[in-house]
Amino acid sequence: MDTATQQGNSSTTADIKEIVLTVRGAKVEIKDSTDDSTALGAVKLDELRRDTIALFQTWLTKSQISRRFELEVLGRHLFDALFNDDVRTFFVNRLPDRKKNYQLRVQLSFDQEAAELAGWPWEYLYYQPTAGKGFFLSTKVELVLARYIPLNMGRPDELATEEKLRLLLVVSQPDDKDLGSVVTGPVLEAIDLLAAKHAIQIERLDKPTVEKLLDKIGTFHPHALHFMGHGRFNKTEKQGEIALLGYDEASVRWVSDKDFAEYFAQMESVPGLVVLHLCEGGAVDLEANFAGLAPQLMLTGVQAVVAMQHTITNLAAISFSKIFYRELSRGKTVDCAVQRGRWRITTDMSYNNRAFGTPVLYLRSRNAQLIKNPEGTTSGQSRHGLTGSTQLMSIPDTESERLYDEQKSVQQGTPPGPFEEASPPGALDLGGEWGSHHISTEIIANLKNAATKEANRLGLGASTVPDIMSDLNWKTDLGTLRGSLQIRMIKASDPKLEALYKAMCAVLDTPQGRPLP
Repeated sequence: MDTATQQGNSSTTADIKEIVLTVRGAKVEIKDSTDDSTALGAVKLDELRRDTIALFQTWLTKSQISRRFELEVLGRHLFDALFNDDVRTFFVNRLPDRKKNYQLRVQLSFDQEAAELAGWPWEYLYYQPTAGKGFFLSTKVELVLARYIPLNMGRPDELATEEKLRLLLVVSQPDDKDLGSVVTGPVLEAIDLLAAKHAIQIERLDKPTVEKLLDKIGTFHPHALHFMGHGRFNKTEKQGEIALLGYDEASVRWVSDKDFAEYFAQMESVPGLVVLHLCEGGAVDLEANFAGLAPQLMLTGVQAVVAMQHTITNLAAISFSKIFYRELSRGKTVDCAVQRGRWRITTDMSYNNRAFGTPVLYLRSRNAQLIKNPEGTTSGQSRHGLTGSTQLMSIPDTESERLYDEQKSVQQGTPPGPFEEASPPGALDLGGEWGSHHISTEIIANLKNAATKEANRLGLGASTVPDIMSDLNWKTDLGTLRGSLQIRMIKASDPKLEALYKAMCAVLDTPQGRPLP
């Protein structure tokens, strides 16, 4: 029996229940950590199902899937392979509903005999009930899907401190024409904007030699390390490799996953979380992924690893990172933050590609919460510095933002809206190439009204417009603002989002949107 099953009731809280599905060779055991109840089953993989899954994996690797239905078929095959007969019934009986108001943490664990299965894309698991609509386990917000790696090293109950979230961003861009560029600008900008609003302290390392990387970890002591760069699969050595910089801070130095993990093993303290981000760039190794590095890092004491099992586009990386780090800064656990981030990818890009299943979470810690005190606030103070009940944190995100904005508008005399940077009241004279052209509160209101109307027409989610408006930089000139909207419109992979940004651009082309020259 592994440590997870020995811990029993200590694994859960009042609003989170946990089940661990363990695959041992061809056998499956699912266990409820709340009451130690179990169900036994078997891996069901006939030749046809195995070949079908292998075919889908090839399409996933080559990014040749473009319809949700295709991913649903893959997900149903994956689900039926593990969740069948008594195991399926055990899982279904614990699904949250209106009467069972909790979040269900589902952790997958594979022993050495099931190593082949551990490499399969379980983030596309799809549950189809006998009646009604199905769902992907990795994006349903009432669930949390993660991979648990039992290492017989004990399983810490928590990692949290009461400090700001310290995040180290590592960008590895070797001077190598064969690799192509590491396209990180939009992602870094989104994280920087998020840090300005939330309790996140960021430091950045742009030329990560091994020595500089270890020095930065040793001095900054990050809670989380986010690596952005290239990876490859070395077929000769049969190992994954990560691209750091050589001593000249320019040439590439390929480091094996084992060696990279060994560097962490020599540190007095290691980050509780490591994010391994395979960047979209000029050259792509279709067999490269960071999934194999996660277990190696776990052995060094890292408690949670988010590894991309495919390269990820900038749009998907931005969608995921914004929500992921926002949730961590609010004191949410890593698995909850990952689940939210994967779900947000689907709202921005839909389910018609592999993006939402790209982030894979590996856990060793039972409660991977990096900071206890949300947003660095004290007891009796909300995360935005407003006095009042901290129960605001239990309200859904869009509603809590609206309540905060209304409270702030009363305190500061500004019109309600999702703009923490807006000054009271009147126009913001922000210069730029448009000189005296201001971003007034009227322009902001017109943009929001037009976007809301268009979003309602298109059937977009309720959080779409507030999220877009809060992400825009209002401390700029109108020309830059319009340019930002145009870039988002061009990059939008969802026609509905493209139409929404187009409608917002149209507002700035009218006298109601901006002052005439």
